[in-house]
Amino acid sequence: MLQRFQITVMSLVALVVALIWANIDHIRSVSGILSSWREPQKDERCSKSVIKLALIEGLDIVSLQTRLVYNDSVETSEGLYWNNYAIKASGLNFCQVTVMYGHSGQNDAGIKTIIMLPLEDWNGRIQAVGGGGFIAGTFPGPMKAALSEGYAVVSTDAGVSIAGMPTLGLSNSVIHWGLLSKGNPNVVQFLNFASRAISEAPLFAKAVTQLFYGKPARYTYFNGCSTGGRQAYMLAQRYPGSYDGLLAGAPAINWAKFLTSDYFPQLIMNLESKYPRPCEMRAITHAAIKACDGIDGVEDGVIMDPDECFFDPFSLVGQEVSCNDSLPGSEMKAVKISPVAATAAKAAWTGYRSLDDKASWYGVSPGANLTGILELANTVCNDDANGDCQGAPFEISADWIRLFVLKDKDADLRNLTHKQFDRVFQLAVQEWSSLISTDDPDMRAFAETGGKLITWHGLDDQHIQPNGTKEYYLRSMDIDPHLRDYHRYFPVPGIGHCFGGHGAFPGTALSALVSWVEDGIEPDVIHGRSSMDGKERPICSYPKIARWTGNPDTKQATSFECVPLEMDD
Repeated sequence: MLQRFQITVMSLVALVVALIWANIDHIRSVSGILSSWREPQKDERCSKSVIKLALIEGLDIVSLQTRLVYNDSVETSEGLYWNNYAIKASGLNFCQVTVMYGHSGQNDAGIKTIIMLPLEDWNGRIQAVGGGGFIAGTFPGPMKAALSEGYAVVSTDAGVSIAGMPTLGLSNSVIHWGLLSKGNPNVVQFLNFASRAISEAPLFAKAVTQLFYGKPARYTYFNGCSTGGRQAYMLAQRYPGSYDGLLAGAPAINWAKFLTSDYFPQLIMNLESKYPRPCEMRAITHAAIKACDGIDGVEDGVIMDPDECFFDPFSLVGQEVSCNDSLPGSEMKAVKISPVAATAAKAAWTGYRSLDDKASWYGVSPGANLTGILELANTVCNDDANGDCQGAPFEISADWIRLFVLKDKDADLRNLTHKQFDRVFQLAVQEWSSLISTDDPDMRAFAETGGKLITWHGLDDQHIQPNGTKEYYLRSMDIDPHLRDYHRYFPVPGIGHCFGGHGAFPGTALSALVSWVEDGIEPDVIHGRSSMDGKERPICSYPKIARWTGNPDTKQATSFECVPLEMDD
């Protein structure tokens, strides 16, 4: 009897063990979920009693708040965790520290800097996250994405909150702070946005991080695109030593020049009082890509070198395209490509030219989108029989001109003459370049700190002309022949503004920067991958470019090699 009982017990134990083993993966999964979730509990590190900031000369701290966050999550698409591939993460546990402050005597006590500190698995690094458009930063998506990789994260809004802003909010926010009154720009706030707040954020981040973890960060990085790219350059030029490594995607280096010149295609249409349908502009872009795609020997929807694409948009005038650019539900109709469509495309491609036909700034690639809510030659059309259209300018450019150059939020830019626009461009550069542009080519002070800077720019960028970035890099090389020891520039064929397009996206740029800073591995090539068709490409450090080796499998990076670019400069 006892023996039978022992055998039965042993059998039951064996059965339980077998069941556990058969379901071990499921049990581990459940265990993982339970371990990633926890009841809110006290973490003494995340308190004002621990995080006590020392006084910083010239700054008045208004408030300091701490908040524990458990089991948070994040999901970003490609490029919206700046310069990274898409990311999805959950179970984020962190301490959020919010510092509100201003500058002594300047009545600007609304600057908010946010620091997020992982409660566990800190990688010993700080990552600062940049902004976009007229927003200095504090976008939750990229901040939490960086946090999910183990970084302590910092970002500042420079006194411009993104809360309550319309969709995107990249331009509309400036309407609320750009002008104090007609003719009176908010210069104090502009300075905070342009440079001051981003220079102060690392002071808070380094202090808070050391107080929280009881030791300083081993390495510090700044990561941004567009406005964030400009911020990286501002830090390198004016505040060298703020970070060990800077990553600048599509940098708005030449702010006063490019942002003013972005209005040029709209000016040209206004002068003719004619506006093409968006479908005409799309057809022109499609034809240009088709004509120039195969120059590199591979037809993949990418113009490898836009400077070698000489497609004539006027060759399409009179050709019919299918069009449905009116309100949703309207019928498809055949529309002939108009002369004004070709004129607008040429204006965007060649760039801003003065009334006396002097080339004053660069154009975008023939492969860049020209129509859409943020594009340079965008129009909107009615749904009547004639499909009447009107210009719909890039808001950030239009707001810049109205608020800061003309200093009148109600200015009607449609009435500008070409001569008046020339003066607008001149004033923009004269009055604002020294405050916000980051086109000083002398990077030697940054080099002396031991810092590293990686820049990449999509060659199909529809907002910030990539040749402006190339020009800056060449001027920097003229000043310092050792520039490549601390600054590498990567032109990226087929990628638009910060993300998008048919090219291979440089989603490994941040890891390349970390390897350069921490391990001394020089980034000659960054690996790129397309989210559209999966193709991979080597993204070559300027002045090299990827060339096809002849291997028929053109989706593989090994089918391309980096070769010196023939330079005309």
